[in-house]
Amino acid sequence: MTKFMPHQLRVIAERDELSVRVYALEDFINVGATFRALSDRDQTLLREQLTAMHSYLSILNKRISYFGDSK
Repeated sequence: MTKFMPHQLRVIAERDELSVRVYALEDFINVGATFRALSDRDQTLLREQLTAMHSYLSILNKRISYFGDSK
């Protein structure tokens, strides 16, 4: 079992929290009638937000994958 440093544990926790938020926003966009009732502008902004959140999640996952790498 790998022992993580405190700052690494914070990155993992941040990734886990962000993942929950990403899935919640995806559900809101894909399932929610509330989303469809929003203006086109708000729908566009929420889709852009989700794209940014996916990018951020990907970066956190990459960082975590390098934990323990000496490079």
